[in-house]
Amino acid sequence: FLNDYLSIYYYPDKYWSLAVPSYSLMLMVYIYAALALYNTEVLTLPLDDVRNFVDDHSVFPGSDNTKQEERIAAAVEYVHKAPSGVWDLPITLVNEVLY
Repeated sequence: FLNDYLSIYYYPDKYWSLAVPSYSLMLMVYIYAALALYNTEVLTLPLDDVRNFVDDHSVFPGSDNTKQEERIAAAVEYVHKAPSGVWDLPITLVNEVLY
């Protein structure tokens, strides 16, 4: 009854019942791999890019100070005392303290 209503008078070969899902599955696998490679190779920043360490949401100790020297002094004081909160430290200061 439904076949006559939809004007279906023959069915495709049995090969296509396996081929279409198989091709669809392999297409999804290739798309997954391609997106992973694209995200890794194109969207990842170079290792020497400063944006790996600092962004718009970074909060440095003494960030309310307007002068550069005062901010650096506040960061140095923060490194050598017990922290009262979580702050971002400039990578140059971290390298200076660690190495």
